[in-house]
Amino acid sequence: MSDEAKRAHKQYDVTMIRDFLEQLQWEVAASRIEHTAGDSLNPDVLARLQSYMERYNTVLGLSHVLENDVEPDDFKRASASYLDVRDTQYAAYEDALQILQPLFREALECAKRPGTIPQQTILASAILQAMKQRESSPDGDTGGS
Repeated sequence: MSDEAKRAHKQYDVTMIRDFLEQLQWEVAASRIEHTAGDSLNPDVLARLQSYMERYNTVLGLSHVLENDVEPDDFKRASASYLDVRDTQYAAYEDALQILQPLFREALECAKRPGTIPQQTILASAILQAMKQRESSPDGDTGGS
């Protein structure tokens, strides 16, 4: 098979990419729950994570272990600081993943159509209607995302 023919048959495994993104979201959420107040994970979250781990034989986050090499009071302070930083990081990760969801959906839809350039038609009238709604809304928000 020629190199050109091989390239023509290549395409992304959309299911695997979707599963990766979903597992990443669940792992970020689980890590955040685990690091905040020591809450235990919801059995549904654990089951979802377990299904991905069994399917792909991997986790998508490091296991962080805070090693105690200082005095007990210093360790408590270091531990509390670490948990605060982790919570802030993982809250930002959750927000970022949520914000990117429409882009991920669009990219996955496009990846299902290798060799084409998918197109979306946007009516100018729909844009004008959205502008009108924003202008008439007291806070400028149409309520949509």
